[in-house]
Amino acid sequence: MKPLDAGAELDGREYDPVPVGRSWTYRDNTGARYRRIIVRGMIVLGKNAPHPIAGVRTSEVYALEGDAVRPLERAVLDAESPEGVAMIGLVEADTGRPPMVPKDPAVEMPRHIRPGLAWNGGAVPARVLGLADVTVAAGDFPGCLVIEETGGFALKAAPRPT
Repeated sequence: MKPLDAGAELDGREYDPVPVGRSWTYRDNTGARYRRIIVRGMIVLGKNAPHPIAGVRTSEVYALEGDAVRPLERAVLDAESPEGVAMIGLVEADTGRPPMVPKDPAVEMPRHIRPGLAWNGGAVPARVLGLADVTVAAGDFPGCLVIEETGGFALKAAPRPT
């Protein structure tokens, strides 16, 4: 990984995987596997929602458990927000809770990326670490933005030896 140059400023739209149809699989720090998919969609979040919801994209997250796929959440994203890609709504699967519409949109990816930039992506603090060339089964991807997210996960305590 190489750090961004001190004067570098990059457009966040170049990096956030927002195009409709984009999907990727990842693991969290507990080893659980997830699949996230960007789809075109519109969800009615409730009457008098404080943010317009026409023409937005949704991000769907699924837990991968062996061959089974379990839906977890659907986030409504505004990719054209002046601040960057912003979450303007969230529906959690199987919780029975009503859809959540934040008073202020939560920025998932700021519009302009620069060295050391830090932000609060919803409830998860994030910061820019630098750039890296990545090779995965899908191919080679040069100049990927490396972002560290902290919080949001809790590791299980290791069993104590007896």
